[in-house]
Amino acid sequence: MKDRKDYVVLVDMDDTIVDLLSRWVSFLNETHGLSVNPEEITDWNISLFFPTLTKEQVFAPLFTDGFWSAVQPKEDAVKYLKMLKDEGYRVIICTNTHYTTLKEKMEKVLFHHFDFLSWNDVVIAYHKQLLDADFLVDDGVHNLIGGKYKGILMDAPHNRKFNEREHGIIRVKTWREIYALIKNMTE
Repeated sequence: MKDRKDYVVLVDMDDTIVDLLSRWVSFLNETHGLSVNPEEITDWNISLFFPTLTKEQVFAPLFTDGFWSAVQPKEDAVKYLKMLKDEGYRVIICTNTHYTTLKEKMEKVLFHHFDFLSWNDVVIAYHKQLLDADFLVDDGVHNLIGGKYKGILMDAPHNRKFNEREHGIIRVKTWREIYALIKNMTE
């Protein structure tokens, strides 16, 4: 068995440690007088659930000043990520972020709420399967399939139709579950 410091835990950011979807849907509802519920977003393509908006209108919030300041951490994400890091696990935030929003997203969300992390703990990657790690915690099934890591799927409305068992991926609903799973698999 490896030492904890030898375990690499990749962790996605959006809708895995922070609640991007709720803020995004709320912003679109407020801006365009709509009433979409985040639980209704049952597909990765959020545009499908805002048929009266153009794709540009749907994605505009991500590039709007101040948007990222209102994105909040998921329940217990700060607590359990800090515990993993404090216990010696190598926690790396692995996100696929547009270069124009990267600085604001990291400063206003990640480093603001997760102040125990730094740029040394961040990897920007589109093809996460190319990274060498023991675990990947992510809400995007496309990131979990085909990786050399153990896939841990953060449950979300947009991934509930996916059969994780067929791919050897473990579905979780809380950060408490993620923490316990990683601990059980490494001790």
